Amino acid sequence: SVVSPRYARAQASLVAAVENLYQAVAAQVGAGNVLLMGYGTGAGLALALTQRQRAEARALPGHLLLLAPWLDLYLPAPTVAPDLEGAYYVAPDGSLCSRQPLADKHDNPLHGNLDGLPRISIFTTVHDLHRADALALARRLFARQQPVRLLMQASSPATWLLPDAAESHDFRRQLTAELTREPGYS
Repeated sequence: SVVSPRYARAQASLVAAVENLYQAVAAQVGAGNVLLMGYGTGAGLALALTQRQRAEARALPGHLLLLAPWLDLYLPAPTVAPDLEGAYYVAPDGSLCSRQPLADKHDNPLHGNLDGLPRISIFTTVHDLHRADALALARRLFARQQPVRLLMQASSPATWLLPDAAESHDFRRQLTAELTREPGYS
C-alpha cells in the first residue's frame, strides 16, 4: 500500500505526525519492508525521520528513495542573493532568516549522522535547484561506504510528473527499476 501525507510546510506537528504514521506502518508490515520516499522537502523529511529512528535505536525502513532532495536548509548568502552579506537560512515557515544556521540536525539532515542508514537511492537532474544537496549526500555516503545509488537525468524534475513527456516515461522506467532492484548494492 502507499501512504502519502499532504503538507504545506514543515512544522513540528507534521514531523511528529509523519513519524507516528511511519511507526504504525512499520508495526503492520515490518520496518524493513517500508520504503520512505519523498520529493524536495519531503525527501529531507524522510532522511531526517530515518536519522531520528536510528538515533533512538528504533527499527529503520528498508530503503530511502529521495527525489530532487532538499536536505540543507542553510544557504550561504551567494546562493540566495549575491548582494547579501553574511549567512542566511530558510526557516521551516519558508522565510529567509539572517542568523546562524539551524542547530537541529533534523532541520538540516545533510549535516546529520549518516552512519548505519538503510540503502538510499537519490534521483536528481542537471537542472535541479537542489542538485548540490543530492551530490553532497552521495559523496558523504560513499565516503562512509554506505549503500547509495545516485541517478542523474538531463531533464528537469518538473517534467517527471507530466504524463506525456518523454522525460516522464524515462523517469518512471528508472524509478520502477530502482523500486524492484534487489538490496545489496552500493
